[in-house]
Amino acid sequence: MNSTSPVNEVGDSPTSQQSDHSSHASYSWIDQMAEIDPMELWDQSAEHFYRKWLKEGGVENIDDAVMYCEMYIERLPESHPDRANMESRLVACLTEQYLAADEEKAEGILRSAIVLTKKLYDSTSKDDVALCKRANNYAILLGHRYNSSQREIDDLDKSIRLAEEAVATSPQAGAILHQEQGTIEEEPGDAVHILNTLCSRLEARFLIMGSLADLNRAINIWTKLVDTVSHEESQGARPTWLSNLSSGLLRRYEQSEKGDPEDLRRSIDLSREALEYIDDKDPRRAEVLCMLAHPLAQRAIEADDTKAMDAAINLLWQAHEISPKSHEIEIGFSLGLRLFQASKMMSNSEENRDTFNKTAVLIATSSLEFTPENHPIKPHLHNLIGLCHFYDRPPGSPSERDSTAQTALEHLEKALDSPNYVPVYFRVQAGRLILRLCCKRGEWKKAYEASVKAIDLIPKITSRSIRNADKQRLLSLDDVVGFSADAAAAALNAGDDGYAALNLLEKGRGLLAASVAELRVDLVELHHQHKRLAERFVALRDQLQMSSQQQHQANLDFDALLNEIREKPGFENFLGPLRREDIHEAAQDGPVVVLSASEFRGIDAILITLDDMRVLRLEEATMKQLEAHSQDLASLDSLEWLWDAIVKPIMGVLGFTQPPLAGNSFSRIWWIPTGILSKFPFHAAGHHSIPTSTDTVMDRVMSSYSSSIKALLRVRDHSYHPISPKESEALLVTMTQTLGRFSDLPHAYKEIQEVEQLLKDKSCKSITLYNQPRKEKILQDLETYQIFHFAGHSIEDPFDPLRSVLLLLDWQTDPMTVDSMLDLNLSEKNCFLVYLSACETGQVTQAKFRDESIHLVSAYQLAGFRHVIGTLWSVEDFPICRGLHTAAMKLRNESRINMIKQAARREKARDRASARKGLAADSSEDEGDYVDSAEQFWIPYVHFGV
Repeated sequence: MNSTSPVNEVGDSPTSQQSDHSSHASYSWIDQMAEIDPMELWDQSAEHFYRKWLKEGGVENIDDAVMYCEMYIERLPESHPDRANMESRLVACLTEQYLAADEEKAEGILRSAIVLTKKLYDSTSKDDVALCKRANNYAILLGHRYNSSQREIDDLDKSIRLAEEAVATSPQAGAILHQEQGTIEEEPGDAVHILNTLCSRLEARFLIMGSLADLNRAINIWTKLVDTVSHEESQGARPTWLSNLSSGLLRRYEQSEKGDPEDLRRSIDLSREALEYIDDKDPRRAEVLCMLAHPLAQRAIEADDTKAMDAAINLLWQAHEISPKSHEIEIGFSLGLRLFQASKMMSNSEENRDTFNKTAVLIATSSLEFTPENHPIKPHLHNLIGLCHFYDRPPGSPSERDSTAQTALEHLEKALDSPNYVPVYFRVQAGRLILRLCCKRGEWKKAYEASVKAIDLIPKITSRSIRNADKQRLLSLDDVVGFSADAAAAALNAGDDGYAALNLLEKGRGLLAASVAELRVDLVELHHQHKRLAERFVALRDQLQMSSQQQHQANLDFDALLNEIREKPGFENFLGPLRREDIHEAAQDGPVVVLSASEFRGIDAILITLDDMRVLRLEEATMKQLEAHSQDLASLDSLEWLWDAIVKPIMGVLGFTQPPLAGNSFSRIWWIPTGILSKFPFHAAGHHSIPTSTDTVMDRVMSSYSSSIKALLRVRDHSYHPISPKESEALLVTMTQTLGRFSDLPHAYKEIQEVEQLLKDKSCKSITLYNQPRKEKILQDLETYQIFHFAGHSIEDPFDPLRSVLLLLDWQTDPMTVDSMLDLNLSEKNCFLVYLSACETGQVTQAKFRDESIHLVSAYQLAGFRHVIGTLWSVEDFPICRGLHTAAMKLRNESRINMIKQAARREKARDRASARKGLAADSSEDEGDYVDSAEQFWIPYVHFGV
């Protein structure tokens, strides 16, 4: 109910209460004016029919108002002082005419209104009192054009800028925003409509861009309107504000699994209050009933309360019966959606479930029949009908089930292919459903083709201009997570090669990191060849990293700049998708293994070497086994299974069948596990319980990790100037004690001392030690050091990886989170090595966040460090991985020796026990002890880097 009709400079706004003299129902008064000057007659007629339209409706009334305005204007020269006022009235009339027109006429009317209001705005000086209203009217019309089939983000951004200008030039609007409840002493007039325009446009941008900052700002302003403007001063507009605020609060609540229950409660209360202001004849009643139904339905779903859901649906039925023509499509969609959701709640009654589902299809299909081709709700209806048929399980013949599936596919394909379907997530959702349905039917080619379309849309779900927290929220939505793995499986099942599968895996994952990294791309070559383009890149990058209203425009300008750069020879793929030569380049120092798992195929390894790519289907490993072993990653049983079922076949294909010969160095390998596989320690796979066994990864190769091929190439390609230890500066931080419920770490200081001595032995240029430092100091100093070692506690936030944190002295008030590290750009500082001696620095617990691989380790790599590892042994470039590998082997071998000694002691104990009691010892208990002795030392240590 975002009412945003223009403010008429020569009359009241459409939502104001009308005076008695506007209610004449006949033309008799015109007859009495027959002898009057025609100009005055047209002026009075335009005013009369405009007010009559506002009070009684009737398309003929607004048509007449437009006609008389145009007749009056035609007789006035451009320079006439009355012309601007009458043109402003014509803008108001044209806007109302547009809202009442059918699709065939609406576009032309809106175009005329925009041309006229732009002319008025452009001719208005910044100190003219009319600027406020004209900027607001222009904002409203651009918003209408955005809401039509065109959906141009330029219109929405400009509409917001104009609404901001209107608010800034309205003293009354400022008074509302800055005063407390009940302090507005005079009637606020047009200010309330100007503020409502801004809120409506901010909410619209939230829906397409996903920025919670926009939604929160709209909520705050609507709250001010509701709390500050008294009831007596806002009788006409108050139901609209209440409904809009209710909608905004519900949207905010829906954005998180841990939404604030107060938002949901207030949403319900506000909608109920709005309903009290509206009688049965008010055309807004249907919308308010609909608005009340939505939070009630949300609460019913969460409580699994079918009776409460019935109550919400009953409100929608009421709204459906009385809905005016202008809103019947939206209300029909809302009713169909809630009926479908109710059907999914009927787990105990198949008959009721089918009834609700079929009714949902009936309502949605009926709404679809009279929905204009370019109506923004049309793709929503296709998606809903497809969803209903997707979950429909007809008990009839196979042909009936096939017909149901085909109907689902037809509608889902239309939703996927709708270019103006926003937000883009819903198109991705349609693509995911097509993938699942086709995979279940064995239609692999069709599944793959739909996946290609949908995966290409996933990067568009987020924008460079929104916060990292918003990007993380949007990229962790259900139908995004795991899509790339399922799509890769469909590609391989369809007979496509590893390049096709890898392309899908790369495009659909790691997008938050990519959005950070692309702004830190190495510009040395671009600056050398095209200095002007490089300077524009830097300027736009800086705008995108600042919190300002210019961010959204900067995002559009950035896309245009990328296209311009790609037109230059040698830069055709600047920040573009992976090419085949890029993929093989990633393996220049050793093979790269990309691992993917999907219910539609199982587990695959894509093996990349400098001149070859192979896909290895790992049929000895099942998804069920994968899930089971993921619960016990460090046990020797899991490490042996990982070797036997997954890693050994990979080692065989790559030729790593034995340890390197004496005197030869270890080869390197990069692991890129995806999804649930990212939890597994592939570097530690093997039979470690057998003291002489070389059936282990670490006995054959040195392991490193990356989150994606692109991430590996970014680190490798970034300009880096090798420095000797004598030129290196190191920052060593220890937290022996941490505020809160954390154990003391007495060995942390000893660790730092040992690292300090190691660096001194390497003749490090300077070494700085901090004990119990604060965040601000560390972030400041990181810009000047090449090596950073942290020994202390860290916390992984399983619900928000961006809030995972290294615990410094002030961690409770100013935490050094992943998000704060992503804001730190050290890409031009030649940063070399980070060692985080803390728990869970590379862990992502919740499945919905695994595709993005955002954790403390990746944050430091994105900040600009070339290596991030779990143990520090050497500070030269290449041997970093070798140092970690040697350290892990040493710890592993020590654990093997301990296991042998423990086994010997237990053997003696068993002999003594048998002699005394004649009983055999329980060997299963011993095996558990072996696991405990081995798992704590070396398994978690990993290396991310080149």
